[in-house]
Amino acid sequence: NCMLFIVMLMMAHGVYITRSEIPQDSDEMSRFLMLTGVFSLSHLVSGLQAGFSVEGTLWPLGVASGYAGSTHALVRAAASVFLYTKAQQIARQEKSASKKTFVFVAGCVGTLWLLSVPLCMAMGGGPHAADQAFTMEVARLMAVVFVLFCTWPSRLGRLFDSAKPNDRFHPYAEFGLED
Repeated sequence: NCMLFIVMLMMAHGVYITRSEIPQDSDEMSRFLMLTGVFSLSHLVSGLQAGFSVEGTLWPLGVASGYAGSTHALVRAAASVFLYTKAQQIARQEKSASKKTFVFVAGCVGTLWLLSVPLCMAMGGGPHAADQAFTMEVARLMAVVFVLFCTWPSRLGRLFDSAKPNDRFHPYAEFGLED
């Protein structure tokens, strides 16, 4: 979950698509790191609560009725708003139509994936808890398939052409894709 979150957030920021990196000492990097840390911490606390307490309905990210699960759901909802607005902002600034469309679609897919958990938790547990857990897993699978489809090695260099070259002047040498 945390790795997928970071990848989706970076796609929404346009990293390697419209620019090579997020500037190190910027407010944007501070917000990126804070959001990633809060997401990871809330996910970890939610998982720990599920590991130590089995009263109530278990969900893929913890106990549905617990404070930790609810906190993680709120973090995901806030992160989805941030991700969507950032993708919109980056897409508006981009001149290339294909990159503009990709950043927008990546923001929408990431937003839907992040909102799947809060929406399913808001619908409540009860007899439909298994269906809602399945819905959350389908949303996660959709996001993973989207990321894999977009970053497949045969597509590198077409859309992701703003990578910063390394010391051998080949932007994808660190992935083992040298000429």
